[in-house]
Amino acid sequence: MSFKYLPLALAFVMFGTLLSSCGGNTNTSPANSHPADTSATIHHQDALRNKIAAYVNAKHLDIGVGVMQLERGDTLSVNGHVHYALMSVCKFPQAITLLHLVDDGKLARNAMVHITPYDLTQPTHSSLHKDHPKAPFDLTIPEALAYSIGQSDNITSNVIFALDGGPAAVESYIHSLGIVEIGVGTDYRHMRNDSLYRNWITPVAAASLLNKFYTQKILTDTSRATLWKAMVEAPNGKDRLPGMLPGGTVIGHKTGTAGRDSANACTAFNDIGIMQLPDGKHVAVAVFIAKSAQTDDENAKTIAEIGKLVWDYYAAK
Repeated sequence: MSFKYLPLALAFVMFGTLLSSCGGNTNTSPANSHPADTSATIHHQDALRNKIAAYVNAKHLDIGVGVMQLERGDTLSVNGHVHYALMSVCKFPQAITLLHLVDDGKLARNAMVHITPYDLTQPTHSSLHKDHPKAPFDLTIPEALAYSIGQSDNITSNVIFALDGGPAAVESYIHSLGIVEIGVGTDYRHMRNDSLYRNWITPVAAASLLNKFYTQKILTDTSRATLWKAMVEAPNGKDRLPGMLPGGTVIGHKTGTAGRDSANACTAFNDIGIMQLPDGKHVAVAVFIAKSAQTDDENAKTIAEIGKLVWDYYAAK
């Protein structure tokens, strides 16, 4: 499948906000034989951009990367406008939408997330059955985010989708923030192998959404702290973006993982997050791997190595 590379410079505006035009709801991932798109906006970042692009090309994998230094707004991307399946990374914009409703007074801050026996019948990834063997039961919003963000719990996520107003409401709110290179078309109850790309994003959009969440006051301080805590304390994916960072590094992140197709290729293996640098500044990193025949451990190492390239560059500044 062929694809077009779009220059990131067309999407860069003040304060690091990246606004991009929506390219539809289909997968436009590049074939592995194509060289990585290495467009960026800040020339002094050429060294990092080139290192990431060389790494991606050497891997012969479909990898998309978006990077933004939050305080300065420096940006770069590799395959930055290609559509990648969100998988459980979708739980990040979903959580932002939920907390926006709380901040807007449409949902009480002490509202409970109600889990019914019917919810627990869903044949999908969840640890609720083990932790809460008797239903119905209620979770606080921070507890629900600890499941959906920290453990990628799909049942909790589906209940949050309902509170948000459904997938379309999540997409609409994120679009209203100026992040339009994202599609949210299904929840995890209805997701099937042939509908994975109904939930998609580009690496540029993912980095931009991380930036808006952390620096641009789209949430109150209380709501932002609630989501950040869930991202930092997440037990999932410690071998991905955090995998090669120095011990004690603060990083909040959200993973996403698909199953494998008939050729044993993983449709999506992702991680997006915000690293706190030694000088107290922050860098957002989004890495998406598509259709990889590598093992999960190898995919995780690939994401960790890209994260380390970013860390080494900015930690030395």
